[in-house]
Amino acid sequence: MNRMLVGAFAGVTCVAAIVWATDGLAAGKAATAKARLAEARAAAAKWQGDAVLVTVSALKANDDGTAPPSVLGWNYTFYSPKAGKWMGYHVGPGGLESVVIPAGFKVKVPDEFIDSDKVLPEVRKQGFKKNGDTLLQLNVYYDSNIKSGVYWCATSAADFTPPAGPRSWCVDPQTGKFVARLSGGTQKPQATKPAAAGMFTVDLSKCGGFAAADAAGHLGVAPTKVKTETAKVSDTEWKCTFAGGGQALEFTISSAPSAKEAKARIEKYRKSLNDDYTELSLNNGTEGIWSNASSTLTAWRGNVIVRTLKPADKRKQAALADSIAAKF
Repeated sequence: MNRMLVGAFAGVTCVAAIVWATDGLAAGKAATAKARLAEARAAAAKWQGDAVLVTVSALKANDDGTAPPSVLGWNYTFYSPKAGKWMGYHVGPGGLESVVIPAGFKVKVPDEFIDSDKVLPEVRKQGFKKNGDTLLQLNVYYDSNIKSGVYWCATSAADFTPPAGPRSWCVDPQTGKFVARLSGGTQKPQATKPAAAGMFTVDLSKCGGFAAADAAGHLGVAPTKVKTETAKVSDTEWKCTFAGGGQALEFTISSAPSAKEAKARIEKYRKSLNDDYTELSLNNGTEGIWSNASSTLTAWRGNVIVRTLKPADKRKQAALADSIAAKF
């Protein structure tokens, strides 16, 4: 047996923490937020395999929820938990353009959300009126009028009330239903760390939050080219497979009633290997055991256990385990 090492902006709103100068709107066709989203996800996955989308914004949205292909249009900001860095992509007339973002949000937006053209009709029903340019943003909000979380929010010039924060009009990003008008009074971000006992609540049927967009970076293909399959092994374990580009990622994910129970299961598994294994120290406080006999990696964090089966390479499996663990 041997051991080896493998290697906010705190406020109501944040417009990617960077402003681009422009002499006017670039020529081209306006589009909704989702029109170039898959392309942005693919670019981000090449930048960092664990990159997650944290902000979608348009500084100058049209009345129909579209935005021009310019720096005033759609901007997608991604965060890499592993690197602790942000990267932004904005839609230009010639395609996506990238820019390093010095700071931003860290809370991942939902994998599935309503498109921008559904936001303005809903907030108009509740009294939103355009006054100058309209800012549309999808990211986490901390405001006394709502439960801290990710929302689609529209903000007009009249909604900016310094020194208080913007009184944006917000809808649920998954149902498209109006939630509230922000108060302009911020709340401190809610703690996202697990309980001291190391308990994580994960949706096993959804692979612990690991999705096609995450798999794309490991497979080297666009998220739309990734085929996903899930299968229930037991009440506490699911098997997940992501295929694309002639390659596959395969792992099982399970949860124990406690971190102590998960550790006990790992110790039992460790003994069964008869010292024919390698211990790995991964990121995010995750530990792993590589079985030399089966060429599989069993990693655990708190009460969650992940066993990576494909690809065969040890380091690639370690990188995959890191990406999965970063989701909870």
